[in-house]
Amino acid sequence: MSEATLFPPDSSLPESLVATPSQRTPEDVEVIPTLLPSVSIEDMPAYKSHLEATATLHPYLGGAVVRRETLKDREDTDYARIYEEKVTFADGAIRTLTLAMPKESYFGENISQTPISSTDAWMTGPSGFNATIIRQLAERGFPVVWLHHQGRHSEKPTSPQKARQLAKFIMKKSVGRSAHHQHGLLNDLSPFVGYDSREIISIGDSRGAMTGEAVDALADMYGRTITWSDYIGGCFEHRPKLKELPAIATTLPKEATALKRLIERRKAEANGISNETLEYFGTFDLHFMNLLHEAAWFVPLVNGDSGRFADAVPLDRNGARTYMNGDIWSSRGRSWESKHSVRPGIYFFQETLGDGSMARHLDLADTYIQNKRFARLERLLVELRDNSFLSSAVDFKFVATGTRS
Repeated sequence: MSEATLFPPDSSLPESLVATPSQRTPEDVEVIPTLLPSVSIEDMPAYKSHLEATATLHPYLGGAVVRRETLKDREDTDYARIYEEKVTFADGAIRTLTLAMPKESYFGENISQTPISSTDAWMTGPSGFNATIIRQLAERGFPVVWLHHQGRHSEKPTSPQKARQLAKFIMKKSVGRSAHHQHGLLNDLSPFVGYDSREIISIGDSRGAMTGEAVDALADMYGRTITWSDYIGGCFEHRPKLKELPAIATTLPKEATALKRLIERRKAEANGISNETLEYFGTFDLHFMNLLHEAAWFVPLVNGDSGRFADAVPLDRNGARTYMNGDIWSSRGRSWESKHSVRPGIYFFQETLGDGSMARHLDLADTYIQNKRFARLERLLVELRDNSFLSSAVDFKFVATGTRS
């Protein structure tokens, strides 16, 4: 199997779920240059990679939703109802979904007609950090569709058949499969919610950012428009080379220090131990099934799949990519910026912490970093409202930088 094959048909699925692979070649997609009339010599490698990666995208019918069940209401406030569902997909995956639905009684006509779609950073789940981000998005008037990863609700190996099913998911984790699930879920939601999920805003952090690149790349396959994609801290644009491994390994104690520092900052912001601080300790789901599934994600996250999907992102995409200036795992953003050099609508930001100190990977959860994305999303919502939610009329430079074109 060619390494360039981003998401090959799954031989473990029934034939009814396996779509016929695309037979396109780079020569068949020469229409794409119309999106970029001139390409500099420096950008030609990225442009060539885009043509090759686009030609290797495949449909995947296993991402279709077959069943959704309401689990519980997380919150029902003046401004939004936030609740969880259990979602079963055609390939057998069972994932938890958090839906946040802003209330018209609170926002009036100021609710965003364009929902936000996202998924989890590695080792995280529905509580803690992700729950806070979902709540803060809903407070701003955004509907949120947040698909969590397989964990405590997945099938337990209580029989040989279920053990084989579990082994299949453990062995075949993929940012591509996860992105197909997100698109399949959005297709299923469209008839039942008060917005059109054919147009979305896509966000994500760490693994969520890596999966987001695949969500971007596959959008056209699903007839979906991504108005804006905003990712923070995507890792491992390529499979680490042998000479890079020592630098990657030496960052582990530095990341542990960053986590301790992050907890201390959160405590200070909350004026000591509070319910909000305690909630953050629930960020990491320690349920056995969750730990099993998340451990299986390690290899897919470092094998460069996300970078190959990033090559296939449409050339006219608008968005932002944020990286920490001390994050070795994401090459401080340099390799990602080179990859996206042929996409002038994607803005890159390399961040320090608010006090000017070096930011590590886990510092992406810092309030200072997250608030910068909230500011971009707030400007985007203003632009969409002022232009009757016509994304073609949006000033994306203003969204990214706060400065008008």
